[in-house]
Amino acid sequence: MDAFYDKSGVKSTIDILVEARAAKDPNHLSRIEQDSTGMEGIQIDLDGDVQCWRLMMQKGAGDETEEMIFTATGAIGAMDLPPVLKETPSMKDKVRFMSQAVTLTGLGSTQFEGSVEALKEIGRKGEREFRQGYNAIELLNRYFHPRGKDYREDLTLSPDVDPNGILRRVAGDNMVHTEDNEVSYFRGMIENRKKRYVKAKPQMFRIGDIVEAQCSVVFMKCKGAGIRMKVILRALALVNCEYSMDADRARRKSITIGASMTNSQKMKRKIGFEYSDDEEIAEGKCHNANQSGASNEIEQEGNGMED
Repeated sequence: MDAFYDKSGVKSTIDILVEARAAKDPNHLSRIEQDSTGMEGIQIDLDGDVQCWRLMMQKGAGDETEEMIFTATGAIGAMDLPPVLKETPSMKDKVRFMSQAVTLTGLGSTQFEGSVEALKEIGRKGEREFRQGYNAIELLNRYFHPRGKDYREDLTLSPDVDPNGILRRVAGDNMVHTEDNEVSYFRGMIENRKKRYVKAKPQMFRIGDIVEAQCSVVFMKCKGAGIRMKVILRALALVNCEYSMDADRARRKSITIGASMTNSQKMKRKIGFEYSDDEEIAEGKCHNANQSGASNEIEQEGNGMED
């Protein structure tokens, strides 16, 4: 996020999107910060298979408990997302810790700060570290778990995640990819003034995109007698790519202007394929839910992101 990225515009857009989303989603972190009644009835249960404690809730009398899934809205400040296209010498030793990860920031958005405060409240008995500067939320989900009990089904990694089979090969027989390791990817679309989500490929996300992330919270034992809170990424949805695309165009334009000033004489050359700004904008809009549509009625397509 450099000088070409409209941080002020992104901050305002995040405020608008969070306000609209939190009004409909009782599990949005910003709403929980304002109204903690959404946390009533939550219990912490031990998952002995992976040795962590999960936040669980019973939806109704006699119903089974299910893991709480929270929503956060922000701009991507850092990410490490699939696909994995290249194998490195150290990958085999690190495969147990490799993750799909994203860091969200609000760039000073007051609504985003509410999400941060909600996480701090959830983890008040654990530890929560934030980088200097703007507050951020770090979400990740490892690709694999160590092979444990027989009931842990080893799922096939999606071709969008592991197109060349690198992860599966370096994982060997001692690691399994389970349902708990799955991350779903979506993009928001506006059709007939209604917003819906469709499946997307993870490689479409860029630094600076505004996204909605669904996550769960677990508590892990750390060295000594301490307990550490971790935020687990479950789903990621692109809702606005306008600012990252505008910054990219401005950045390329700056490079072009600089090159023309240093090269007063240029060889003429006719190119068969020319850059079309209109074409890129049209492509961007197909997966861009702009702020004017933030308060529209929302429909759901596919599993994972709901209102």
